[in-house]
Amino acid sequence: SEAAGRANKLAALTLLAKVQLSLKQPEAAVASLKQVIGKRSLYKEYADVFKLANENNTVESIFEVQYGLSPFNNDVVQNYTPVEVTGVGFVFQVYAPSKEALALLTPTDKRTPVTLWSSFNGKPFVQPFVRKFNDALVGTTQANDAGQINWPVFRYADVLLLYAEALNAAQKGPGAEALDALNQVRLRAGLAPQAAGLSQSQFVDAVLDERLREFLGEGHRWFDLKRNDRLAAYLTKYGFIVILADDLGYGDLSCYGSTTIRTPNLDRMAAEGLRLTHFYAQPQCSPSRAALLTGCYPQRVGIPWVVGPKGPDWTKDKYFVGLNPAEQTLPELLKTNGYATACVGKWHLGHYEAHLPTRHGFDQYFGLPYSNDMVSTAGPDWSDLPLIEGERVVELNPDQSKLTRRYTHRAVAFIDANRTRPFFLYLAHSMPHVPIFASKRFAGKSGHGLYADVV
Repeated sequence: SEAAGRANKLAALTLLAKVQLSLKQPEAAVASLKQVIGKRSLYKEYADVFKLANENNTVESIFEVQYGLSPFNNDVVQNYTPVEVTGVGFVFQVYAPSKEALALLTPTDKRTPVTLWSSFNGKPFVQPFVRKFNDALVGTTQANDAGQINWPVFRYADVLLLYAEALNAAQKGPGAEALDALNQVRLRAGLAPQAAGLSQSQFVDAVLDERLREFLGEGHRWFDLKRNDRLAAYLTKYGFIVILADDLGYGDLSCYGSTTIRTPNLDRMAAEGLRLTHFYAQPQCSPSRAALLTGCYPQRVGIPWVVGPKGPDWTKDKYFVGLNPAEQTLPELLKTNGYATACVGKWHLGHYEAHLPTRHGFDQYFGLPYSNDMVSTAGPDWSDLPLIEGERVVELNPDQSKLTRRYTHRAVAFIDANRTRPFFLYLAHSMPHVPIFASKRFAGKSGHGLYADVV
């Protein structure tokens, strides 16, 4: 427990240095990191956890840091042999690979994977690290009542690179000490030392190079590409999905505290992944979507308020507004890197042809161009509500009790069609924005009213 406390202190100092650097206080960051540099011997206290697995030289390296990964998710780890080892006051199970497990690895796997499975407050948590375990400054030895880890994980290479970055910023250029910190990381990766004579900006790029190398691991072609392309090359391996639920309240999910609305699937995602609790957002339909898809403040891209079709008086200077086609969006960036892209659901960034999703990087679009309350049945100032496929209206005033189901079917079909390539799916549900509707399958299911049924 004493070793854990010291490791947590080092983690806290490293985290503090990151904050100081982001606040343009490099001198303070250097001072914080000087308390961490040189304390690497403390990491060795955690190496005992691997003692049994290391005796047979089975541990060559460990997986990249991945939170919430169950060791029972794939066949390789399922065939591991659990060995209980006590270290730093916690009981870990080290899954050393059996012959059967090794046979399942692809021929390109140069490293033997080992995963740690530990339990905090009865909830499972995996602690994987790159390279040797004693390279890790372990700050994940405490948990709160929800089983969430208090401290981040830093490896010695992380500390060295942060130190090099802080020195470069504090001294307005790389000195011998900053270069030495960078080269320790390069030598650790089996690379020749970086020569002196770099400018301040060139040194920033060099630090980024090594940070990406540490993050991506070996065997990637990132060093042949420009800096932005390195990350793009990494991203092209994966598909991902963004689900946006319109007007969903912070406390409307049980994993965020609701005691009346049960959301078991989302709760599982939160437990196995990452749950954010602090954030800034513009809580309006159009501005929040503009920010999400461009990475810019909504005012910056000309969407500071809700846009919509021609209707009541408030729309008279907004009904013709939409996201400028010249803006670069996330799907446009991904398309240039080989992604299939689809938008399903509510768009609300302009309903004219030039503003539709298909003009902003999406290969496919199916959904409502704006909010589901902007419909003729809501008042005489509104027109019929169009359901759009691509750029064509396929239906007017669709049955809204079936919208969620129809969106879901389209989303699943897109995923199925693109399983063998990287894809980006933006699934923007129209509800629980009012008016709200539940399908027959879910009407009355929650026992707490229509809103809970809809969620």
